[in-house]
Amino acid sequence: MTWHSYLVGKDDVVTVYWFAQDPYSRGDYVVRALKAESRSVPCKGVDVTGTPDEIADWTAAATAYVDEAAAALSELYRVERRTSWRRSKPVVRRWAEANYEEAKASYVSRIRAATSAYQPVRDAVEARIAQQEAARLEAAKQAQQERERRHREGEARLEAWKRRQAVADRPLPGGRRTPRQMAARGERPPSWPPEMEAEVGDLATWWAEVCVSVRNERARSEAVQRVTKAITSTAAALKKAGEPGIRAVKEKPEGVLYGWWVDFTWSDLPDIARLETPPDAPVDHLHGEWRLYRGLLPSRILFTRKSDGYELATVYSESHSSYPLFKQHRWQKQGIEEFAERLFPVEIYLHDHRYKTLFSARLTDHVDPAVFVPYVQAVSKRAVDAFHALGPGRG
Repeated sequence: MTWHSYLVGKDDVVTVYWFAQDPYSRGDYVVRALKAESRSVPCKGVDVTGTPDEIADWTAAATAYVDEAAAALSELYRVERRTSWRRSKPVVRRWAEANYEEAKASYVSRIRAATSAYQPVRDAVEARIAQQEAARLEAAKQAQQERERRHREGEARLEAWKRRQAVADRPLPGGRRTPRQMAARGERPPSWPPEMEAEVGDLATWWAEVCVSVRNERARSEAVQRVTKAITSTAAALKKAGEPGIRAVKEKPEGVLYGWWVDFTWSDLPDIARLETPPDAPVDHLHGEWRLYRGLLPSRILFTRKSDGYELATVYSESHSSYPLFKQHRWQKQGIEEFAERLFPVEIYLHDHRYKTLFSARLTDHVDPAVFVPYVQAVSKRAVDAFHALGPGRG
């Protein structure tokens, strides 16, 4: 706590370390003793540890310091009140001013003497604070070094995991196909290169994982192809029939599009919760949270005509750059293949609290085909049915 009298200025600064019994009272004793307003006595909390005897000694010294400052201040105020009106009278002005200046000098002398008496205690407290701060900084430094060491080790484990995953897409010696390509063809080499075991560990487990990935990728690719084929065949049928039922669509965005609304029903899809199981990647050092990209399953989309074919469009809104409360609405357009691709989950992400991606992995590399395959098949069937229902004579 720091305080000085407005009568003298900065020559009587009183700085004291006050150890309050009640943490909420802070320096009430000091404020009362100096007859000051609490806002005129700035307080800064410090964390100082000491033995009970040390705290008692420090508190006694602080009390004596404050009491002496209060007594000196009381005497100064007494003289100030007694001489204040006389200092404006011509006859007694010089005498009054001399008395007042003498009282201020006496006050400053007493404050400096009290400060000198308190200085060893202040030095001891500040030395303890410095010692504790040095210990805190050293502990923080060691903790940071430990975190950095763990992070480096975690990164090394993650890089090893990534190298293991990459082996499936690396051509085998002799320029042959990659293990993933062989698994897709239902093949398996009679023997593996010796160095591969050092890279992947248990070859049987690793090969089973590759086969799982291939099965999932095939199911997803076939689902995308089914949806793409259904949309293109529907587009061809509509065009051949003269585009029956096409209409002008004016939504919130500016501009009119011509097309057909397609409504989807995504209820009763297989449970996707098991797809949210993260891979066995060693990412504990990244301290993130897993999030599954579930795919975009719109409830409604506009199948619209363009100059060289057809595309799909949805309405989306965004805040105006200058007026955040004002929403701008736009058409978001996408091609047929892009729409089909985005229906199905493809990656799982590890993100931080600001949703910055720390790590991502292909979902098909680790999820159970017994869960993934039925899900993508169900999504593709509902999408295909929705577009087939748009065909001529089916509306």
